[in-house]
Amino acid sequence: MIPYVKGNSSFPYLLIDNWFTGEELGQIWKEIDFLTLKNKLIKSETTADVAKSEDDQPLSNNFRVYPTKHYSEIGFKTSPILNAVKKVQDPEFHKLVEQTFLKTDTALAKVFSGTNGSTTVIGYYEDSNRYEEHFDQYQFSLVTWLYREPKNFTGGNFSITKNKTEIECVSNRTILFPGFYFHAVSPVNIINKNLPQSGRYSIATFFYTYPGEVDE
Repeated sequence: MIPYVKGNSSFPYLLIDNWFTGEELGQIWKEIDFLTLKNKLIKSETTADVAKSEDDQPLSNNFRVYPTKHYSEIGFKTSPILNAVKKVQDPEFHKLVEQTFLKTDTALAKVFSGTNGSTTVIGYYEDSNRYEEHFDQYQFSLVTWLYREPKNFTGGNFSITKNKTEIECVSNRTILFPGFYFHAVSPVNIINKNLPQSGRYSIATFFYTYPGEVDE
C-alpha cells in the first residue's frame, strides 16, 4: 500500500496505490466474476440511488451491482470485497485520514473515525459509459478502480470538478474523499470491443454515521 496525501487546503484527498494485496486481488476478481457474469449487473439509471440532474435525469449510464443484495448472512461475512473494507479500521489508516484533512479548518480530520456504517457498490463502465458531475449523499467515499490487464480502454479518469483535479484511472488505485466534493468520471472508450468484461470496474464504499439514541 502506497499512500499519498494530495490536493490543496480546499480539496484534500487521500490517494493509495496497491490498495489490495496480490492475494486479496485474486479473491476479489473471482468475486467480481461471480457477481457480474451471473447477470446481476443493472443499469445505474434504473436504480433509486443514482445521482440525478436538476431536471431529474440520471447522471450516469454505467452498470452496478450491490453485493449485499445477493448474499446470505454467511456470504456477507465471507465476501472478500466486503471484508476488505475492514482495512479502514486500522489505526494507521485513521492517522492517514487525519493527516489528509488536518489543515482544512474543519472537523473532517476527526469525523471519519466516528463513522459507524457503510454500504458498498460495484460499478462497471463499458464503451461510452460515464458519470457526470455529482456528489454523494454520504460523509466519505472510498473508491477503488480495477481493470483487467492489458488495459483495454482510454478515459475513465476521476475528477474533483470544482478545482479541476483529474486523477488517472490506475488499476488497484484507491481514493478517499468527502462525499460532498463534486466529482465525475470521464467517458470510457473501449479499444477492442471483442474482449468481454474488459472495461473499468470500481468498488465504492460509502461511510456514514448512524445516530444512536438521543437523550432529551
